[in-house]
Amino acid sequence: MANGKERYIEQLYRGEMLHKEVYARLAGREKNQTLRSLLLRLAKIEGDHVTIWGRLLDTSLLKPDMFKISFMTAFISFVRSFLGLALTVKIIEYGETELKARLNKALSMPVNRKQREVILKLEHGMDSVEDPLQQQIIEYSPVLRNIRDVIFGMNDGLVEVLAAVAGFGAALQQPTLVLLAGFIVAVSGTLSMAGGAYLSTEYEKSIKVEEGRGRSSAKLSAVYVGLFYIIGAAFPLLPFALGFGGYYGIIGSIIITAIVLTIVSSLISVVSDTSIARRVARTLSISLGIAAVTIIIGVIARHVLHLVV
Repeated sequence: MANGKERYIEQLYRGEMLHKEVYARLAGREKNQTLRSLLLRLAKIEGDHVTIWGRLLDTSLLKPDMFKISFMTAFISFVRSFLGLALTVKIIEYGETELKARLNKALSMPVNRKQREVILKLEHGMDSVEDPLQQQIIEYSPVLRNIRDVIFGMNDGLVEVLAAVAGFGAALQQPTLVLLAGFIVAVSGTLSMAGGAYLSTEYEKSIKVEEGRGRSSAKLSAVYVGLFYIIGAAFPLLPFALGFGGYYGIIGSIIITAIVLTIVSSLISVVSDTSIARRVARTLSISLGIAAVTIIIGVIARHVLHLVV
């Protein structure tokens, strides 16, 4: 049991070391001085944690996994280039959530007094120091402040237009006709979703004002919902835009949409601190189920109406 416990503490030690290097790398590339300062503070905190864990281990026998550290820091830097710092921090924070779960598990193991004190100290430090610093970085991102609208628009654009082109593709053989019909659905859906977001946010804002809470921007909500709806809608249309028709176009559309939905669902899980596997499975089952129903309707329409276009 002791060996297993030592190995577990070693994993926690290496995890803190990895986070330290990641924050230091991000700080080195950050131009905003405020954000740079916050990242350096987080890197220092993680470094302090590494030192604390080291007191429980014979660190002279532990060699840093430089390949893993280099790979993860390079990956995080790549993600930061495309998704921005705030969402990158949320991804790191998701790893911190797993680390907290590991700390709780460590407490359930047979640990001595010194080990228990260290674990409780680190757990308290994450809650009282790290989390507020990470939240300050996240507050700099207007996208994450409106993440509900981003997700709402993107997800609906993917699912609704996939369902539409699946049905049209089963009924019509010409890819240009499917593309045109799907584009009309995408444009009308964008306007409808943006308008609905504006009205619902205005209504929500009036309620918050009455209750003495803050204001939110209805225009910004509409922009985010509409913009990400049309972005999401573009993916199911791509195979038909490339000239694939019939079931080849449908299959291509389903594959592309499934990949994008997996990525979007994973990001949603990271932002909301929920299980990635569970959310991805649920999203794909619902979305592909809707697509299957519309394909059946399209096939029936084609045979009943004798469509040959």
